[in-house]
Amino acid sequence: MPTWESEFSTPGSSARIWLVLQVDLVAQEIANNRSLVNWSARMEERVNASPYNLNGVMSGNAAVDGGVWSAGGLKYDFRNTNVTIPLASGSKWIAHNADGTKTVAVSAFYGTDSILGSAALASQFDLPAIPRNRIRVGQGAVWRHAELYVGINGQWRRAQAYAGVGGAWRSHDPS
Repeated sequence: MPTWESEFSTPGSSARIWLVLQVDLVAQEIANNRSLVNWSARMEERVNASPYNLNGVMSGNAAVDGGVWSAGGLKYDFRNTNVTIPLASGSKWIAHNADGTKTVAVSAFYGTDSILGSAALASQFDLPAIPRNRIRVGQGAVWRHAELYVGINGQWRRAQAYAGVGGAWRSHDPS
């Protein structure tokens, strides 16, 4: 799943510090038409030239599909080498549209009046679509020789099958 990055504006410094927001798909529920994602926001030092440390003056926020984390009075310490500072993380169920699709908006910000400056990002991504209006196996359906047959009005018919593969729905149409 996607990761977004924004470099901090650090005037007069060779330090390279980034704000990173990552979202990972954990599960999809076909029956409830929703997806579970884990998200995390962090700061990463990628070039060790930063003697920066500051306590209690920073603020930050992150949003994933409207759910917002926000905090003030944050601190940072980049005096060691290649530091990663976790800011926040969580899990969230995201409801899909009636057709099974979903575009998710994300954003993050960290900064205030310090020598480190600030960083912000905003973007969007599509979750894998959830198949809609499908008959579940076990409700009038049988598998025979790797083909799905569905009982409709007393007749068995071959049907298109969907399977979750690597976080995405793949179809197999036997016709």
